[in-house]
Amino acid sequence: MLRYSSLRPPPPRTGLSNPRCYMRSTRDCSTQISGEHYISAAILAEFSELRTSGLPFFGDGETRVGRNALRSNILCTRHNSALSPLDQEGHRALVAIRDGLNHVWRRSLSRKTLHSIISGEALELWAIKTLMGLLKADVARTDGRSTADAFTVDDALVADVLTAGRLPPGCGLYVGQDSDLLHDTIGFAPITHQAGGRVSGLRVSFLGIVLDFLFDPQVAQALALRDDPHFQPSIIDLDGGVRRARIILTRGQNGREPNVLTLRLRRATVSEADAEGLAQRFARREFEQVRPAGTSGRQR
Repeated sequence: MLRYSSLRPPPPRTGLSNPRCYMRSTRDCSTQISGEHYISAAILAEFSELRTSGLPFFGDGETRVGRNALRSNILCTRHNSALSPLDQEGHRALVAIRDGLNHVWRRSLSRKTLHSIISGEALELWAIKTLMGLLKADVARTDGRSTADAFTVDDALVADVLTAGRLPPGCGLYVGQDSDLLHDTIGFAPITHQAGGRVSGLRVSFLGIVLDFLFDPQVAQALALRDDPHFQPSIIDLDGGVRRARIILTRGQNGREPNVLTLRLRRATVSEADAEGLAQRFARREFEQVRPAGTSGRQR
């Protein structure tokens, strides 16, 4: 399996709880607060131009922004540094999906499969970090309301998960079957549990591949995902008909048999010309939009 750096701040423990840091329950904060990109800076750097929608402080419609506009003071400097390895894992996943889509849709006689390897566990932890950034910066919206105001999130549970580097049993990545498989945006929206009034996860759309990350054990148990091949897949095959791109997600021992999920991209309802144009933009890294927060949260 791929290994990533420890997410714990280096010893000795400080015994401090910075009231502005969402990891304050660990009592291992620094006194200084830092400006944190609530969407990983490495991911934002993949987009030559950023146009956002759904951010309350920019108003309705799309707005062109710089990368530094998507920052908020939500982590102390000590925890910001400790959690920074997760940003590279989120970036690694985006690159794997982008390169995979480019590979399967480009014009070529080659039938070779493109292989990429990412850490499934680190990707799940990155999603939790991103969710907390959107909530604590108060940019996420559910049915037009502030998600952070309308729903609760267990800050102590999140801090424990990020510190230990482990999700509760039955929680993690669920890859959606229904995907608009070809578009050049990324989107984020909280997954909320209306009955319990809780935030239970994050939905991420990476260039059309829909990824749901659940960290609420009650919701995960209700959905009975453990025997579903879409839950924590070991391999995701992007099948373009002629070629495949295989994304391998490494994990520790979780007691499950390796499972392969195939997304058949040839079913995407786009013209051949549109597909070719998108492949060319991928190759040139000309992404046009990023949608940091959905205007409505996905509900379970």
